[in-house]
Amino acid sequence: MLAQMKDSEVILKLSDVALKLKQDASSITTNPLLNAIDIKFLKKIESMSQHDEELKKIHDEMNTIMQTLRIEDIEKQKELHTKYGEAKFYVYFKGKSGITTKVIPRKKGIKTPDFKINSDGHTFYGEVKSLLMAGGNLNYDRALNDGLQSRIDAEDEIRKGKHVGCGIQIIQPHLRNVTNYDPFSVRIVIDNLIAKFNQNFKEEQYSHGDTLSLIYLNDHNFPLYGLGTIKQKMLPIYFDDARNSPVSGELWWAAFAHLGNYIFKPPEFEGASGIDGVLEKQGILVEHPQSKAVIYYIDPLSREEEIVGLYRAESEDHIHDLVFKLVTHYNDDLNTQTYLLMDS
Repeated sequence: MLAQMKDSEVILKLSDVALKLKQDASSITTNPLLNAIDIKFLKKIESMSQHDEELKKIHDEMNTIMQTLRIEDIEKQKELHTKYGEAKFYVYFKGKSGITTKVIPRKKGIKTPDFKINSDGHTFYGEVKSLLMAGGNLNYDRALNDGLQSRIDAEDEIRKGKHVGCGIQIIQPHLRNVTNYDPFSVRIVIDNLIAKFNQNFKEEQYSHGDTLSLIYLNDHNFPLYGLGTIKQKMLPIYFDDARNSPVSGELWWAAFAHLGNYIFKPPEFEGASGIDGVLEKQGILVEHPQSKAVIYYIDPLSREEEIVGLYRAESEDHIHDLVFKLVTHYNDDLNTQTYLLMDS
């Protein structure tokens, strides 16, 4: 149980602290940031970091945050989520042959990327963006408050004599504008993905050399649109057979959108429009030429994790080669991989 002793103070393992926090939180409310943490993965970090000095840097930063973390402290949990995304990418890259990854130390007052990556004699950099719910802290505060109220409602029903108490809670991670929110919109997911990336983009972090944008997407905090496979989401458009309708692939558009592009979704009923509006933001690889490619790490609730990549067709060969090494599926702005991605 004990990881180390310092000044007579007991320091618990990362996984032990996280488990206790998750248990305490789940007994009173719903906490998407803590729910996203996989205890098995934390134990893997603990084990690997004993022999991996690079991973130990991330482990120690997570441990520092975790030791004083409280259930209601959203800001610290967001810091932890950022480090968790870095750990996910590092551990994944560690398993790729021909790739060497170093964690770049933080320097006060200087914005640096997270990783230095070497492959086939080329040096690259990786900047991790762990995306969160839309609406700032408002959606997280709402989740905590509504989760608490749903448990109070369930306990009230039991006190009234029911054998089973029931409380209802709805979490809307992509909610930004209450008066103009469509939970079935593909466009909102695309807009939020681009907006969240832009909020965290620091040009200085991309000034060291060829830099990849590493985007961590966890279903608890930034779920993708409910239809389509991950491979289909990497296409500009795919066909949903069940609804007999074309659908825009949000991962492709988040990378390559231009202002005014139309987005498609299944119509809600016969005769309704299948147009989901037009995009008001440029895609990540359109708006930010400093980013050489986008690598998405998709961490779903009940499926296998998937790591996929998007890049510009005109990029240099060494960029293409690195993306091919790192991901299971890929595509470009010319949609040259349709024949592979449509084979779902």
